[in-house]
Amino acid sequence: AANYQEFLTSGTWTKPAGVNFVYVESIGAGGGGSNHAIGATLGGASGGEYVASIFESSSLSATETITIGAAGAGAADGATADGSVGGDSSFGSLLTAIGGNPGIVGQLYASIPRSALAETTDTVLISIPSTQAGYGGKGNVAGVGGNTIYGGAGGGGAAGSGFSAGGTSEFGGDGGAASAAADTKGGNGSVPGGGGGGSSN
Repeated sequence: AANYQEFLTSGTWTKPAGVNFVYVESIGAGGGGSNHAIGATLGGASGGEYVASIFESSSLSATETITIGAAGAGAADGATADGSVGGDSSFGSLLTAIGGNPGIVGQLYASIPRSALAETTDTVLISIPSTQAGYGGKGNVAGVGGNTIYGGAGGGGAAGSGFSAGGTSEFGGDGGAASAAADTKGGNGSVPGGGGGGSSN
């Protein structure tokens, strides 16, 4: 028998009776895309990190706090500004998936978030070696956002009048498309963990 629980908002996980092992997956929120009011190099944001681990039930508390990271905000229309970082998603203090890095004005692309697996090694029974996320699209060539399998994909980059699509994720959220249309922000990343597209307008 299996007990499956999904959290799309923060809350509390309660350990079921009679469970020997608990498998946890977490995806951090995607970063927000940058914006340039005139037109320049705008990198898309990176997707949120994916982390998965298996715990012995006896090592877990009766309840664990679930935190779902808030999406990184894209820069406002009409402003030349960076986006903001995506929030971390966590399972108590035992497992944390890092939120995506933001798009930066003049930066070629947003780097992939650092791995959080080192934080789980004292308690975790097995760490699944598939931590990953998609990088943000390169701005100077209006590059497509990075693809990934489990984490969030990266948002598309923009450059002058050029713009590109966001990346895709097999099991996480896709990245948002960039925009080069006047007064039009780049697209939002999809849940879970997709990074936002840059906008150059």
